[in-house]
Amino acid sequence: NVRLRGIVEIDNAQFGLSKDCRIKPAQFFCAPAAKSVVEVNVGPLLPVSGGRVPGDFVCYRVRCPKTDIADQTVTDQFGTRVFKLNRSNRRLKRGSFLLCAPAVTGTEFCGDGVTNGSETCDGNDAAACPGACQVDCTCPAATPVPCTTATPIPTATPGPRFVDNGDGTVTDNETGLQWEKKVGNTCDAGANAGASCTVASECPGGACSCPGPHCVDNSYTWTATPGGTAPDGTAFTSFLAMLNGGVTGVGNCVSTNGATQTGGFAGHCDWRLPTIAELSTILAPCGMGPCIDSAFGPTAAAFYWSSTSHPAALTNAWDLSFSNGAFFVDPKTFVVVRVRAVRGGS
Repeated sequence: NVRLRGIVEIDNAQFGLSKDCRIKPAQFFCAPAAKSVVEVNVGPLLPVSGGRVPGDFVCYRVRCPKTDIADQTVTDQFGTRVFKLNRSNRRLKRGSFLLCAPAVTGTEFCGDGVTNGSETCDGNDAAACPGACQVDCTCPAATPVPCTTATPIPTATPGPRFVDNGDGTVTDNETGLQWEKKVGNTCDAGANAGASCTVASECPGGACSCPGPHCVDNSYTWTATPGGTAPDGTAFTSFLAMLNGGVTGVGNCVSTNGATQTGGFAGHCDWRLPTIAELSTILAPCGMGPCIDSAFGPTAAAFYWSSTSHPAALTNAWDLSFSNGAFFVDPKTFVVVRVRAVRGGS
């Protein structure tokens, strides 16, 4: 225990200033508490309430020089009483009072120069607000920063999903696949050369035809042998062979050294039939075929081969109707199925 001795001055709004008061060791430790009156010999209790004591206190005995203090009338819930604090009070003649000072539990406290407990700073230990720690060991409230209206960043308008590359191919920006674009009948000569046509009379001086591997009306087989399973039908040996540099197509894909690419449709030699999953990605909802984006050029409202064999019947392969979006499994020797080449992806 601290063997306290000293002189203090006590200044109180009710009683005024008392000088040369001698302070002695602590007498009481006071802590806030909640009280419920169970039994009492006075009544009725008065509805008197006051401010909550903010924390703990240690009360010291002090003796001050004799002084006259006006009587104090005080009321609490138990009643009203008068405290005589002038010289006629025998206790006052001895100048004995209690002085209660705020206290904290333990050894840490606001002002010890160390931030601890609920403190946000303490003296120079003020990393949260350097040079601005307040006497109650808190940082000043942050000054609101006025809001400014940010200039909105223009949102880029998304481009079309399917892009015509201008070289007979279409790129799907969603899947990254590059697709063959089909062509329809055109006038091969005369005044309307290159124009679309359906009958010869629309092509004076020429013929209405659809030559080459990209013709929308061409159909192919998946396999060459009835009951066969190998990819040796015209879809592979004729159509893809021409796209990938066959002698009747657009040129050999590799030179005599076997390394340098010298041809191929649109400069590529890896064209293939799409899987059934890939083929379905270009199918568009529609009420009447063809169910596909116009970027792909003319498309027959018919079935198109995929490279996917049926796992339970390898003599059959999946195809997809661009007339109504139906998936079918057909014998690989069917000759009425169209094809559309793709590259990239799987």
